[in-house]
Amino acid sequence: MVGSVSFNKSLSPQKKYGQNFLISPAVAERIVNAAELGSNETVLEIGPGKGVLTALMTDRCRKVWAVEIDPRLVETLTTMFGQNEKIKIVNHDILQYDLDEMIKESDRPFRVVANLPYNITVPILEKLIDCRQHIASIIVMVQKEMAERLSAKPGSKDYGSLSVFVQYHLKVEKLFNVLPGSFFPKPKITSSVIKLTPHKNPPVTLEGEADFFNFVRLCFSQRRKMLRSVLKQHNKWEVIGNRISDEVDLTRRAETMNLSEFVKLYNIFKADQR
Repeated sequence: MVGSVSFNKSLSPQKKYGQNFLISPAVAERIVNAAELGSNETVLEIGPGKGVLTALMTDRCRKVWAVEIDPRLVETLTTMFGQNEKIKIVNHDILQYDLDEMIKESDRPFRVVANLPYNITVPILEKLIDCRQHIASIIVMVQKEMAERLSAKPGSKDYGSLSVFVQYHLKVEKLFNVLPGSFFPKPKITSSVIKLTPHKNPPVTLEGEADFFNFVRLCFSQRRKMLRSVLKQHNKWEVIGNRISDEVDLTRRAETMNLSEFVKLYNIFKADQR
């Protein structure tokens, strides 16, 4: 039970690690329930902290790989779980950690469960997207504002290049919000738990993903301007500007374009650059 996990406030949170420890047993239970863990599954837990989620998951899955950057917390986790063969505690920066060993040991896609450090949420998501073919699902806690950006639809103020990038690779579902009182120390913002599921196949056909997302970032670089004004910065505009205007309404802003429309616009640019 989560309630049996002691919480020692003398082990002070480190700002450099972006630490806000989850202390609510009820929220921890909801997060782990959302992961829908099977007894034969492997879990990657990023930033286990003091083991509130770890303690719940160990009874529900085959193995938990708990990757923690803070050596003080690794010592605490080792004291709590060091004799449990179902938990592997790794003292490492998740952004630098090679997941190959875990991937090789798992005989099926693994699940990710984490209360993410808010200051490095995007780099962590990028790392997970890079190995998404090995991931079944991702249940993570992020800032509510970040959850809104990740799940935003065209036409909303939160919709941007990050929305397009993440939704191309993952299905995004907002699950529930978590109030500041569920953490120590209390953050100044509300958090959200989201579920990210890798697409079996991308929602659109696309060649040159890196170039495409650079193009999308260009389109959003001046989000309040019409696409015509933004794309005039492109070095091929004089050659293809008129033809694009015939196929795409360039009086629109990037924030109104869905993924398929961005791909259509990008493909026109790409075709004329060959």
